[in-house]
Amino acid sequence: MPAFFCHIGFNNWMLQLFGQSDNPGIMLFFAIPDDFAHTLFTLFTNNPDFLPQISLFPGLKNCKALYENHFLMKNFNPDRIRVVGFDADDTLWVNEPYYRETEEKFCGLMKQFGGPDEIQRLLFEVEMNNMELYGYGTKAFMLSLIETAVKVSDGKVCVTDIQRIIDMGKEQIAMKNALLPNVKDVLEALSGHYRLIVATKGDLLDQERKLKNSGIAGYFHHIEIMTDKTEDHYRNLLNHLDIPAEEFLMVGNSLKSDVLPVICLGGHAIHVPFHVTWKHELLQDHELSGYHYYSVKTIKDLMPLLGL
Repeated sequence: MPAFFCHIGFNNWMLQLFGQSDNPGIMLFFAIPDDFAHTLFTLFTNNPDFLPQISLFPGLKNCKALYENHFLMKNFNPDRIRVVGFDADDTLWVNEPYYRETEEKFCGLMKQFGGPDEIQRLLFEVEMNNMELYGYGTKAFMLSLIETAVKVSDGKVCVTDIQRIIDMGKEQIAMKNALLPNVKDVLEALSGHYRLIVATKGDLLDQERKLKNSGIAGYFHHIEIMTDKTEDHYRNLLNHLDIPAEEFLMVGNSLKSDVLPVICLGGHAIHVPFHVTWKHELLQDHELSGYHYYSVKTIKDLMPLLGL
């Protein structure tokens, strides 16, 4: 007999037992506490007949992830949160795809000197070497593109191509970053309950321009544009806001920059994955071991986690 867990409260679960999909029979519902739910969930998820059944019942598709998230962040109490921080790029608005489009154009421009894989590998190497000097942002990206062009061509790249690279960078800077779905509605709903801030990294002018063009700047109590997002940077931010870490929730698409540093300080974090992620922001599974955080599909999924 398959079973499912449905969340009915912060510390309670509903266990639903039913027959096969073609002969449902009698459905039984039991309200069960956490410790018993944990034991049963472990038993059922070791049953190969459990997970395939999820797709047969609308509304239960996300129960496994919701259940796991509940136990991973059992100490998370939304009533204690006073400040919610949002990453900007690829959390509030589209950003990384524009970099990938420029990178593809650059590889096409340099194709006489090498294949795309070779050029992309060299570009990433150049970007990492330049990180301490240039930081993040489109202008830093442009400089790394030019340096990569010089290296991959052994200094033979022509002035016309250098100018084209500069033009590509300017075109990217001039683009209006599209807001991601439901961002405005979520900010509107949360703004009545929490102090909202933006905590992003990158070039100051770049990020200020994006925020101004986004039309959502008015929702935020504070804007923090960091040179990087390390524990020290977040610690300085929390000190500036005069907020203890346990009352701070960070929301973002990068586990490396938005989630782990905040958790290490004793704060809370919700991961909202984006379909394109810069290689520099990727982490291996072993690097995530022991960290407890929520992961949701879209930004609107924050609402039920916060009880709204």
